[in-house]
Amino acid sequence: MNFSLLKETLMAASVMATLLGAAPALGDEAQGPLGNGAYQEPSEVLKQLVDQAPPPVFGLSPDQQTLMLLERSSLPSIGEMSRSTLGLGGLLVDPVRRREADFNFGTGLSFVDVASGEITRVPALEGALIDGLSWSPDSRRVLLIEARDDSCQPVLVDVSSGNVTRLDLGPLNSLPTEPCSWMPDSRRLLCLVQEFPGQAPQGDQTPKGPMVEESTGRKAPARSYANLLRNREDEALFDHYFTSRLHLVSLDGRHKDLGLTGIFLRAEASPSGRYVLLDRVIRPYSYRVPLSRFGRLTEVLDLETGTLVELWRSGA
Repeated sequence: MNFSLLKETLMAASVMATLLGAAPALGDEAQGPLGNGAYQEPSEVLKQLVDQAPPPVFGLSPDQQTLMLLERSSLPSIGEMSRSTLGLGGLLVDPVRRREADFNFGTGLSFVDVASGEITRVPALEGALIDGLSWSPDSRRVLLIEARDDSCQPVLVDVSSGNVTRLDLGPLNSLPTEPCSWMPDSRRLLCLVQEFPGQAPQGDQTPKGPMVEESTGRKAPARSYANLLRNREDEALFDHYFTSRLHLVSLDGRHKDLGLTGIFLRAEASPSGRYVLLDRVIRPYSYRVPLSRFGRLTEVLDLETGTLVELWRSGA
């Protein structure tokens, strides 16, 4: 007899019996009558089981002296699940927040001093929707993106005190990459700000006819992707939601518009802080592959002179 298999079967049966015994009957008056439009609530035992928070995500500071702990919730809210989405360029996006429509948010933040074990909580972020955390090069601050109902905003957290500073920069654009990154001096940020706020372009989404693809008559493998661009109307929406303007932001809130717009795949400062390496999506757009395989333009921007040098260009 396989005693290991028998033991596992008995344990599974015991857990199932416990759950079934804790679950209310469908006709339980405490839960309200069925069909009244309200959600049927499970018992407290089941709710505690499902709502148990997962362990926090942690990250060590560059100087290895501080541990950052990002708390998470077990499940997204009904409100988050019901937000409107658009499929563009191979991504499912939240058009209001200008970010991918996922639920990978943190809900609380704290720091642990590695040497003493002392914990510093950040009460100003309790219950917030936190994303895109990154340490400053000097390990004194953490940059994060706070998702609100109508936008995403940059927030700076002082590690030693837990104090929070919300930068008045305007709505960020997280499509298709992280909207902010640190400069090497730890006193400035590169940020991508929405270029086209307000009303999206309107177009007739009614198909004019079938979508026809022709082949050479030979068998060949072809990958399929979800949420691709389909027509000119989708291209206009793609430009509207994904185009950003590049800003250089000081931690005191001052910012400089660098005069560059585009659909940025990368904006990365050099170790000296003088140059910025840029990758931008260029036309023509493809209806068969996602934006990661669109044509791109790679350039270097000199922040002191404003000179922009093209390094490489590829087609779709």
